[in-house]
Amino acid sequence: PPPANDNCANAISLTVNSSTTCSVVTSGTTQSATPSPGPYSDCGSFEDDVWYKFIATKTSHIVTLQNIDGAASDMSFQVLSNCNASDALICSDPQTNIVSGLIVGNTYFVRVASYAYLAGAEVTFDICISTPADMAYVSSSTVQSSTSSIVAGTTDQQIIRVTVVVSGLTNALNLTQLNFNTNGSTTAANIANAKVYYTGSSANFSNANQFGSTVVSPNGTFAINGSQPLTSGISNPNNYFWLVYDITCDAIVGNLIDAECTSLNVTTLRIPTVTAPTGSRAIIAPSYTATVTQATTAAVAQASTNAQILRVAAVGCANTNVTTINFTTTGSTTAATSILAARVYYTSSTTFDATTQFGSAITNPNGVFAVTGSQ
Repeated sequence: PPPANDNCANAISLTVNSSTTCSVVTSGTTQSATPSPGPYSDCGSFEDDVWYKFIATKTSHIVTLQNIDGAASDMSFQVLSNCNASDALICSDPQTNIVSGLIVGNTYFVRVASYAYLAGAEVTFDICISTPADMAYVSSSTVQSSTSSIVAGTTDQQIIRVTVVVSGLTNALNLTQLNFNTNGSTTAANIANAKVYYTGSSANFSNANQFGSTVVSPNGTFAINGSQPLTSGISNPNNYFWLVYDITCDAIVGNLIDAECTSLNVTTLRIPTVTAPTGSRAIIAPSYTATVTQATTAAVAQASTNAQILRVAAVGCANTNVTTINFTTTGSTTAATSILAARVYYTSSTTFDATTQFGSAITNPNGVFAVTGSQ
């Protein structure tokens, strides 16, 4: 016969352990279990599911399947708010995971099954509900996240990474301030802006989530303030904050760029174990390119104006000016008699527009000519 807890209505009550230690566990089996109605699963087949329930004593609990034995070694589980829930609060494979967003005093249901169903197979296991501790600050440190050269005029260049380690899972702590200085930089005049990005528990840089506001032209000590709830997990308690600089276009080639993190605020002022990591980044010259394309090959009508000929795409350092563009009428059959004037227009897109003229018109160009201006 199927086990007594084959259906959600007969879910077996679980004891909630008051700490992360599984002092009290409940033994179970999937032998002869039949599939039950339940929400969509992306963590297993749930063809041999059995049911348990517990009353939340905190807003987060840890569900653990352990001592697994029998025909399968891989199991999965869902946590539901009620037997008829259309969505699971969590669908988990691995066999230990955190379920959050619980309401203290409410009953929650745990649906357990083999990850891959084997007809007639028996799997035995122990299930445990434990309680994570409130979040606490453990430590912080800094590393030089990159020592490669920096091109003048580039943005979001990694300088140092601050790692904040916490323990516990509930009542998240907030980081509200990071204090830095530009020590190690040859001159702070090379730094246009300083910013901090937060990547949660990922040690891979991303500029998707900025912490606090941009500090313009930092020089010496500066602080970046914000409010970032810290994250924690069973296997990864690290939080990563990245200090980046925007480098000025006229930054001096060969100069060094660096920083220190002297302190941070998590409930109170904290001093990283390493404030001045080894390393720095050297500035190299910006690169400039110009690509010329035939804007159109359509026929030009006699007596027409602003007929598109060439499009020049200039790529270089932001906030620098283009002052001269050199052309030649080479390729034109009779430039002297066919071209009344040559003009250059500036657009920020590849769509032509005659609103912003660069420099002045060149009358009757024939051969080499230059258009000068400032854009």
